Amino acid sequence: MKKLIGLFLLFSLLGCGETEKTIVGNDRDAHNCIGSAGYTWSEVRGACVRVWEEGFALFDVQSENASSAAYGVMSKDFNQIELFVPSQTDSVLLTRNEQAWADKDNHWRLERYPSQVGQQETWELFENGRLRFKASQILTQPLD
Repeated sequence: MKKLIGLFLLFSLLGCGETEKTIVGNDRDAHNCIGSAGYTWSEVRGACVRVWEEGFALFDVQSENASSAAYGVMSKDFNQIELFVPSQTDSVLLTRNEQAWADKDNHWRLERYPSQVGQQETWELFENGRLRFKASQILTQPLD
């Protein structure tokens, strides 16, 4: 009986070969951003960012219970906004024109309804002229 148990243990151990080890955080993209840590490349910042930390959220207007959000990351001079939209695989670059930002084809348009610092302002994101995402927030600094 002891021999059978010994043989069973031996074959069990032989069956356990080395498995490939996955190193967490070892998933850098072409820009050296670590996707598993939530980082993605931002063209307007020229750096890896977490869009929910560096950007502002715009919430889906299709449903009050919708959990999806688009994020906008502004350039330092406020003249460009890079959009990260759930339905898009790549970010979308918007350029400023007065109080709105749009992509070159005017497929995406972000409109800002400004207010005074310390008061609430509204942002609306349109896709092909249809309101898709919206946000209201307290203005903390002027966008001049």
